[in-house]
Amino acid sequence: MKHLTHLFYFLLFSTFLFVGCKKEDDYGELTSLADDKIQQAVKLTENLSCNDLKECRIDTLYYTYVPVHPSFEQAYNKLIAEAADLKETAQKVYKGPIVYNTSPAENYLPPHFGIRCIAGKVKVASARDLELPEINPAAG
Repeated sequence: MKHLTHLFYFLLFSTFLFVGCKKEDDYGELTSLADDKIQQAVKLTENLSCNDLKECRIDTLYYTYVPVHPSFEQAYNKLIAEAADLKETAQKVYKGPIVYNTSPAENYLPPHFGIRCIAGKVKVASARDLELPEINPAAG
């Protein structure tokens, strides 16, 4: 009976020890979670009908332009804020060498041509979406 009591307390102590230890934040995990938040925010902007064209505004994310409608703007802003917090936390726990970005245009995005209805969906138009006369009126 005494051995069972000791075994019980040992297992209880071991459980508290392993459950109570806080796992350190991981840079890779945090940046992955931040990227997931950005992808969720972009997904919110993908299926707008052309009826909503006038109410949208253009937002610039890290690698793209997206149309943001007031109907989901609050959820969109929350996801972007969560992603920014995760990226900031990731930078704090980063333990690798300092990375210097020597790119002359770090986050270069080509100019957009406003919000348009393309293939039945609201989209921020790029040069690839338009015909030459629309891009350069002097050429037409």
